[in-house]
Amino acid sequence: MTSLRLALTELKRFSHGVLPKLVMLAVTLVPLLYGGVYLYSNWNPYGRVDNVSAALVQSDRGATDESGKHVNTGEDVAKELKDAGNFDWQDVSTRQEAVDKVEKGELGFALVIPSDFSQKLLSTSRFQPDENGKTGEVDPQKAGLEIITNDANNYLLTNIVEKAGTSVRDTVASQVGDETANQLLASFTDIHGQLVEARDGSQKVTDGTVQLGSAIDRLKGGTSDLVSGSQRLNSGAHQLHDAENQLVDGQRQGLDGAQQLDDGAQQLDSATGQLADGTGQLRSGAGQLKDGTQQLADGSGQLKDGTATLAQGATQLKDGTAQLSSGATQLKDGTAQLSSGATQLKDGTGKLVTGATQLDQGIGQLDTQLKESGISQVGDNLTGVCRDLSSFNDQKATGRLGTDVSNAVVSENAKIVRETLQQQVKDGTIDLTQQQIDAIVGTLGGEQAHQRINDATAKGLNDFEATDIGKDLASLRSSTCAANGVSQIAQQIDQLTGGVAQLKDGSSTLAQGVKSADSAAGTLADGAKTLDEKTGELADGAKTLDEKTGEAKSGIATLDEKTGELADGAKTLNDKTGQLVSGVNQVDDGAQQLNSATGELTDGTGQLVSGSQQLLDGQTQARDGAYTLASGTDDAVSGATQLDDGAGQLQSGSSDLEDGSKNLTDGLRQGANKVPNLDESQRSSLAKVMSDPVANDHDSLATAANYGEGMGPFFMSLALWIGVLITGQFVRPSNERAQASNTSNFRIMLGSWIPFAVVSVAQAAILFTVVKFALGFEMAHPWLVLWFMLLVSVTFSAIGQGLIFLLGNPGKLLVLILLILQLVTGGGLMPYQTLPQPLLWMHDAFPMGHSITAIRRLAYGVDESSVWTIVWMMVGYLLIGIALGFLGAIRSRTWTLSKLHPEIEA
Repeated sequence: MTSLRLALTELKRFSHGVLPKLVMLAVTLVPLLYGGVYLYSNWNPYGRVDNVSAALVQSDRGATDESGKHVNTGEDVAKELKDAGNFDWQDVSTRQEAVDKVEKGELGFALVIPSDFSQKLLSTSRFQPDENGKTGEVDPQKAGLEIITNDANNYLLTNIVEKAGTSVRDTVASQVGDETANQLLASFTDIHGQLVEARDGSQKVTDGTVQLGSAIDRLKGGTSDLVSGSQRLNSGAHQLHDAENQLVDGQRQGLDGAQQLDDGAQQLDSATGQLADGTGQLRSGAGQLKDGTQQLADGSGQLKDGTATLAQGATQLKDGTAQLSSGATQLKDGTAQLSSGATQLKDGTGKLVTGATQLDQGIGQLDTQLKESGISQVGDNLTGVCRDLSSFNDQKATGRLGTDVSNAVVSENAKIVRETLQQQVKDGTIDLTQQQIDAIVGTLGGEQAHQRINDATAKGLNDFEATDIGKDLASLRSSTCAANGVSQIAQQIDQLTGGVAQLKDGSSTLAQGVKSADSAAGTLADGAKTLDEKTGELADGAKTLDEKTGEAKSGIATLDEKTGELADGAKTLNDKTGQLVSGVNQVDDGAQQLNSATGELTDGTGQLVSGSQQLLDGQTQARDGAYTLASGTDDAVSGATQLDDGAGQLQSGSSDLEDGSKNLTDGLRQGANKVPNLDESQRSSLAKVMSDPVANDHDSLATAANYGEGMGPFFMSLALWIGVLITGQFVRPSNERAQASNTSNFRIMLGSWIPFAVVSVAQAAILFTVVKFALGFEMAHPWLVLWFMLLVSVTFSAIGQGLIFLLGNPGKLLVLILLILQLVTGGGLMPYQTLPQPLLWMHDAFPMGHSITAIRRLAYGVDESSVWTIVWMMVGYLLIGIALGFLGAIRSRTWTLSKLHPEIEA
């Protein structure tokens, strides 16, 4: 037997006869009776509260406001309530009568407006001051509206009335607050105007204080000037007195001085005679000085001639060294023979160095003595120079320099070769006998070697003799010593020191050049000793000797130039001495004139003594008058100071007054700027906001049109569960014939559940049709709501059928118990979060709470995606119900005594 055949068998049972059909119809319509009729009766209860009768007790006597107008706010409130028509208001004269009618249930509630309602409302606006600025006693009081209810009549009505009373209170409070705020803002406007008037008046006071302060400042400036002037006058008077005292004292001293001057003039007259005699002697001495400078100029000219001769000798020396350099180049192949000659050349240049050094030392001594002792020692210094030159000139030359050099070179070369060969034989470098060495040395020192070296050096040195320098130096000594006569005018030739210093530089240059030549000769000797390896250095040394001789020539030329400058200086000194003689003559003429004028001065000093005595007498009288003036100015200063102190105090007070007036004006201006100045329109709009400052902006994500739509998801889910409960009362949970057959347990379970599911689907479809189309439930997703209700109905049927199939009659009771628990915990009336803590878990455990949530979201169109979770939860509950039915099918095939004889018959 198939599951479908089992289901049809059970459903056909209700098709025979009228009563089974009526039973099936009733079972199908029971959810509609609960869900549809209940929703219809509560579809819009708040829209019909105007049928509720209520008592309105208006006892307000009214009151008089600040302007003298009679106000009765109670009558206005009563009229507005009746015009609104929210309730069926009936006038009741007294509060007690209203209480009696509410208590008996004749009226739903009562609203009482007390007799002092208007008076208390006006108490909040009685704060305006009178003409004297007094506000009087301020005693604000709250005005109350009394609402009388009776929960025995209806509890929900009490909640509705309390909300209505709150609305009335808010409306009245807004109106009263509007009037109070308007009066307050009007007071601010009056205050602003009065502050502006006070500010303008204060500004005028401030302007006056500024003018007063300016006048007082000018007064203070005048008194200060008066004090300052009087002090200056007093100071001047005292200074005048002191000055007069000093003048008197000075005049006395002047008288004494005039007398002394007269005595001095007489002495001066005597001294000027002596001065005239002295200037005559000075004129004679100046003539002698002129003769001495002339002799100095002549001697320096002779010195210039001597240095010119020395320059010519240096030129000849330069030519000789040039020839020496050329000969040294030719001697490169015979360096061994040149060593002895180079040594002698070194000795000759050494002598030349000695002479040049002595010359430099002599001129140095001349310069030093000239600086240290003055021009008076010039003669002695020149004598020492001449002596040195004579000593140098007397030195004997050894003969012709070329011959001496060649002999020295040959001899020294032979000696060096001998020593070198002997050392090499000793070291084993060469193998020679002593006879062979003597033969080689004899060859190098023989006549032939002498002749070859002599021919080579004769070309460069033949014309140069050591006596040539002696001749030049003798000429220099002769010209220099001719200047001995200059010692007579040593004190008059300071300009000579510069020329002597330049002469010293020239002689130093000469000595340095000669020393360089000597060094070059030494280099030549050392180069000859190193044989062939150093032969090139001999030529370099000869070249260096030539260069240094050129430097010596340049130094001698400089010496000649500086000697010329010395001669020019001596000539200039001679010219200046002539000017000195002319000046001395003029001094002598002036001395003669001074001697004549001192006689006239003596006569004038006598007259000065007489006038000074008369001036002393007049100055004494002026001093007495200055004392009287100083005493009077002391009193003037004291009075002016007191006047200035008073003006200063007045100025300080005026400044404080001006500052205070400005502060007052600024304060009034700031106060006027801070106090609002509103016109009537601004006060009205601002008062409305102040009386009702907070507005509720209600943004609803989903809105139910009325109470019925709000409660619809809850009653629809509840009706489906009730439908399962009623179906279990008439439809059998299982087929006993099938249980006795060999039909599988699953087919038995499925065949027993299908009739429950078919009836539940029919119940859900009929309920949706009536609620949607008959009651007008506007849904965001109506067809999704239908499909979800079908899923819920099938799930509820599986759970109910499984419990009854498994437990029998106790299962029906359990289905009823689950109905009651889900009715409480499903969150249909109140949020489930308000449940007691022990019951909260039931909301999540039972399916009805989830079905209510899903239907709400689909009907209102909010968070539809979350419905999928609930759909899968419904599938889970469906599987639980099927599992219960499967267990019931298994259990139904087991027979026990309790099953054969149940304690409670169905």
